[in-house]
Amino acid sequence: MLALISKSEDLLRLTEIAASLNLDKNTARRLLLTLENQRMVQRAPNSKKYGLGPGIWKISNARGNDLVSMCRPHMELLRWISKETVVLIVPREFERVVIDALNSRLELIVSATVGKTLPIYAGAAGKIFLAYMNETDRNKIIELTKLKPVLPDREVDIETYLNNLQEIRENGYVYSAGEIEVGVGALASPIFGADGSVVACIDIRAPEQRMTPEVLKNLAPLIVNSAMEISEDLGYQAS
Repeated sequence: MLALISKSEDLLRLTEIAASLNLDKNTARRLLLTLENQRMVQRAPNSKKYGLGPGIWKISNARGNDLVSMCRPHMELLRWISKETVVLIVPREFERVVIDALNSRLELIVSATVGKTLPIYAGAAGKIFLAYMNETDRNKIIELTKLKPVLPDREVDIETYLNNLQEIRENGYVYSAGEIEVGVGALASPIFGADGSVVACIDIRAPEQRMTPEVLKNLAPLIVNSAMEISEDLGYQAS
């Protein structure tokens, strides 16, 4: 059953799972309930469709604590709900690096490429990293980079940038648009490690015209909740 769900590009209904495995619906339902209680599978909100759950990472990789494996079920769910591209990004010295991406299946999308690097302060993910960074490291990055814009026709006001970081810490997420690509918006939230530091960032990105205030209002709590569940699986305990 787990193999069937993991190989499917879309979330599956109970009837689809039962038919594919030649099981009656009651048996399939009992098995799904067992897997759901173990967090191996999860149901999409307000839906009867199933996908892999966050608990699957514990047995999916022999190396143990693999961040991509752990985040993938949450990313799948966020893509299914938002219909947009979902990206996992980690900090690496003065850069931010995409380590996993699930591109939207819509016709007009914002695609993401695994391995792509940008300055660590750039875009929504960059603001997340600097918001939760210790002051010494943050000041060092600002001194060395001057927060030089990614796009040549943009300007970054350092004082305004820094003032926004407190709001990001209070909200647990940030939205930015047109900072890395013209017409592209991204909503991001931090993933914490067991020691309380930010080890990664998950973001939803889409054409700016689709990221309306109403859409952002609905997606913000979902991405924050997903990021926190991943954090807790990493051993993070919110104070």
